[in-house]
Amino acid sequence: MTLNARRFLVLLMLQAFGVGLSNIFVNLYIWNIDRSLVTQASYSLCTSAAILLSFPLCSLHARRTSPMASTRVGLLLFMLTYGLILWLQEDCARHVYLIGALFGLAVSFFVIGQHMQFLENARDTQRDRFLYAANFLTSAAAIVAPLLAGWLIQHVAGPTGYFTVFGLSLLTFALAAWWSYRVQGQPLARQSNLPGAWRNKQRTWRGMFWVSTAMATVQGTYTSFLVTIMAYSILQDEFVFGAYSAMVALVGLVSSVALAMRSQARHRLRIYTLGALLVCASSVALALVQQPGMLVLYGIASAIGMNTINTCEIAWSYAAIESAPDYDQHKLDYIVVREIPLGIGRMLGVGLFLLLNSQFASQVLSLGFVLFGTVYLALVPALRRIWQPAATVPTLQKT
Repeated sequence: MTLNARRFLVLLMLQAFGVGLSNIFVNLYIWNIDRSLVTQASYSLCTSAAILLSFPLCSLHARRTSPMASTRVGLLLFMLTYGLILWLQEDCARHVYLIGALFGLAVSFFVIGQHMQFLENARDTQRDRFLYAANFLTSAAAIVAPLLAGWLIQHVAGPTGYFTVFGLSLLTFALAAWWSYRVQGQPLARQSNLPGAWRNKQRTWRGMFWVSTAMATVQGTYTSFLVTIMAYSILQDEFVFGAYSAMVALVGLVSSVALAMRSQARHRLRIYTLGALLVCASSVALALVQQPGMLVLYGIASAIGMNTINTCEIAWSYAAIESAPDYDQHKLDYIVVREIPLGIGRMLGVGLFLLLNSQFASQVLSLGFVLFGTVYLALVPALRRIWQPAATVPTLQKT
């Protein structure tokens, strides 16, 4: 691993620490103000829409400057987002659209450089290990961050604990922005070809387009706020919730070490299927038995499962991009086009959740866990067709 790759992983760890301190606690802070799942869904919807709509703008900025310059803008926008939360305080629940839009814009700018670094620092055969190394460091940050945040919220009376945590996140993003100047990226071609990337008919690229749409429905609801609200509704304590989040991150860290040592590109489908089974079974179990013991079992199983699912999905997406004939000149265009199914999927997921909430408000958490928790497993046949197509048997001509 090169020095630049190691510096990039440190940057990811700092960003993960800043997000780990506050991201889930922003949801809890807003939840404690108005206790509305519709507000949570609106926040997620606005964030998803902002990411989708701003991604072309972010790519244009990256072309005219550099991907790492775009990442630095993202870090500054993270700082602005938490600064706005500190300023609004208890009015946050009335301004979730603004907060969500700023957060989504920050994510868009940041991940442009992140994607480019993942593409530049590892090729397909070694990318799984590189991604698991990144997961290891971000999981380490995610162990400490929620524990510290939960302790501060519990021991600093009233909303001041939340504001202290949000302030620490702001300072962490400032440190990450300073460190980002140590990370170098390759310049991009000025000429864009988004229509060409959109029209690419390669089987792996087009297949991952639709798979990513389905996967993103889970990101828009299940992983963005349903898991947080379910866990907090069972635990009812910020410090215990922080300890639970740290436990989940620890499982993710250990599983990243194990997977990084053994992972190979040819085993992705098998590893993904195992992760999908774990997420599906644990989600259904928690929906049926909402008790602390079952929550712990769910946390362990889902941490391993989501680790494998996310890593395989990203690795497959990068492999599909690298297979494009114009990859070297237009890889950023493929990253931008890839965001379209992700953004649409996230918003479809929120829309489906709002529909469920309108019909089954008292049971929406349980129904949401069952529905969204089974999506990954349902995609296994499609992924098998994309990445392990049946071998064609040559026909023998009669002589």
